[in-house]
Amino acid sequence: MFLVFRWHVHPTAENFKKMPDWLCPRVSQVMKEHPHWVDYLLWPRLRDLLTQMQTHVPFEQFFIPFTTTIRTNWPYEPRDCLIEVQNPSDPQGDKVWIMNPAFETHIRNLDNWTLGPRFKEEFPDLAEGVKLA
Repeated sequence: MFLVFRWHVHPTAENFKKMPDWLCPRVSQVMKEHPHWVDYLLWPRLRDLLTQMQTHVPFEQFFIPFTTTIRTNWPYEPRDCLIEVQNPSDPQGDKVWIMNPAFETHIRNLDNWTLGPRFKEEFPDLAEGVKLA
């Protein structure tokens, strides 16, 4: 979400290249008016489906089944998402926390993201656009 937001706020070629291919806007998003929140969804097929629907799904209806079931499926402890390193701008000073490169690699792979059964129950027509747990 951060990568898409950064590109929307500052649409440079450099910011566009930092997004994984699957986060880049689809033709459907460029060609058809749609709610802006759709641009922040991970799955390209889901974004296509939502932009092609005759009637837009209200964000208020979509939000809970989506956000309460989305998973990165990180196989390690949550604390392993960050690592402590020496501050490069202050080698003699305090350490800082950064995102673990292994975690960043993991979340940049769309195959590692899933939605739970509640999403499919609420939106059976959209389930084909995501990976379900």
